[in-house]
Parts: sequence; C-alpha cells; structure tokens
Amino acid sequence: MKSKTLGILIPYYKETVEQITTLLDSIEIQQNVDLNNVKVWMCGDGPDSTVLDAVKLDARYSFKINIIPHTPEKVGVSALRDICFQNADTDYVMWCDADDMFFSAIGLWMIFNEMKTDFDSLTSTFIVECKHPETNETLFQNKENDTVFVHGKVHNRYFLLREGIRWNPELQIHEDSFFNIQCRSLADPQKFRYIPVPFYMWKWNDNSVSRRDDKYILKTYQMLMNSMDKLCDVFVEKEKPELAQQHATQMIYDTYFTLNCPQWLENTNQEYRDTVENRFRDFYKKWERMFEFADENLKKAAIAGIKNRLFMEDSMFLEKITFDDWIKKFKD
Repeated sequence: MKSKTLGILIPYYKETVEQITTLLDSIEIQQNVDLNNVKVWMCGDGPDSTVLDAVKLDARYSFKINIIPHTPEKVGVSALRDICFQNADTDYVMWCDADDMFFSAIGLWMIFNEMKTDFDSLTSTFIVECKHPETNETLFQNKENDTVFVHGKVHNRYFLLREGIRWNPELQIHEDSFFNIQCRSLADPQKFRYIPVPFYMWKWNDNSVSRRDDKYILKTYQMLMNSMDKLCDVFVEKEKPELAQQHATQMIYDTYFTLNCPQWLENTNQEYRDTVENRFRDFYKKWERMFEFADENLKKAAIAGIKNRLFMEDSMFLEKITFDDWIKKFKD
C-alpha cells in the first residue's frame, strides 16, 4: 500500500535563518517516521523577506524542501499560506509559523499514526511559550480545544479541495478563525480527530505585536468581526444557513460580553470601544434577522460558552447594562 504523505507549509517574512532552521531541525529529529514521506513548502512575503539558500538547506536535511519564489510584493500571511497550499501535492497538510517548532520528537509519529485511518481534520493541544508580564521569566502553557490558532492542526488536502476551504487574503489578523472554524464545521464528525498530547510549540517572538502589545485585542477586535462576517458569508454561500446563524449569534453575544469587561470600560480605551461599536452596528444590521430567529437553546449555549471562556481568561464581565438594553442602540 502506498505510504501517505504530509506537507508542512511555512510562510515567512523577516524571520531569521536561525529561527527557520530551528523549525526545520525540529522536523529532522522526528523519530519513527520515514522523512521521505514529508515535504516542506516555503514562500517568502515580498522582496524584503529573508533570503534562504536552497542548496544549503537541501544538503542539511533528509526531507524534501521546496522554496517557492517570494511574492513580487508583500501580500500577507493568508495569501502566503494559500500559495504554499496551491503548490502542495501531499495527502495531508499542516501550516507552521517560521519561528515556531515541533515540541515533541514523536510529533510526526502521532500525526502519521492518525493518518493510518483517513481523517478530514485534526487538532491538538499545543504549547504556548510566553513571558511573565512582571519578571519576564519564560513560561509554558497548554492550549487545549483551540479553534483560534493555526498551530497544531493537520488537514486532509483532498477534504480542503473538495469543500473549497481557503485562506482569505483580505484577512491579515484573526484570519485563523475564519479557516479553522470551516475545517471543524465541515469535517465529517466521524473523521475529526483530537490529539490531547502536544507536539507543536508556538514560540515567543519579541517582534510579535500580538504578544508585546497589551491592547492588541482592543485594537483588533473589529477585525475579528470582519473574520466572522466573512465566515458567515461562506456558510450562506455553501447553503448552510444554520452554521451562519450559529456563528453570527456567537459574535453578537461575544461583542456584548467583551465590551462589558473592565479593560473596555476604562476611559482611556473609549476610542477602541467606539471603533468596535461602529463596526458592530453594520454586523448586527446584516445578521439581525438570523439572530432574532435563532433557537433559544442556541443562544443559551453561546452565552454559556462565552462566559466560560472569559472566566478561564480571568476577564471578569460586569454586565452593567443588560443585553436587551445594550442592543437597542444598534437597532434601526
């Protein structure tokens, strides 16, 4: 029987050669797998991206590395991930950030073990490397049951092709949710896998805006709404209105509870709140009818999930205004 193959797709920009080779080294040391069944595709974001020496890389590693010519201009991570995917020819694919690495030397063995029985989509616990906000001490956390980040997820390439699941080049922030939720929602429930053991590590990068800026969510929350808006559009186009209704409902309640968190109520952050509420006005107008006709059990489940997440994130929600009173200002 023909061996199944895995493609590791790596977009890069200004990551150093040392960072990129740390990722590639973590692939090279994988145990109990035939690296002939592993292929890597890499693509740089524009002419200013890091220059890689294909000859040196080929000589250093025992798996095939394909370096796609960098894009003529900077196009962003979503477009790069899609370019890598368009070039891939393996049975399964996964995306890695160029400054990350495999956490476990048996990570690929775990993946290939699951590939013995076909799956559509696989997600896993992954390790987050972070810094203590006061001491700057390095810490490591488990990220479980995640649908937000690209990390630690593997997909059947034919499933993605069949369902038309692609990265949206218009989304540069919170783009992962748009992609991951499609994979999880459209996968056959019998062909969705979860690995509770981490094999991937999202490494700390001092240049990452999402890590160093404590107001990152405040500044980008409206872009999460853009992502969810386009996601709901996709589900409508695929004639799955129940999925559009589910995620529009979750986004509406998520905005309400998020804006009731202490940080959002501080006067110094009023501009971010105003930006989000202005974006929300259009989002709500577009999806109001679906929301109004949503089943009460769906609404209760959305509220419970959001409250649980905020509790786990230690983000106390105050609910100084009821949802019914708050939503009135967005109605015509």
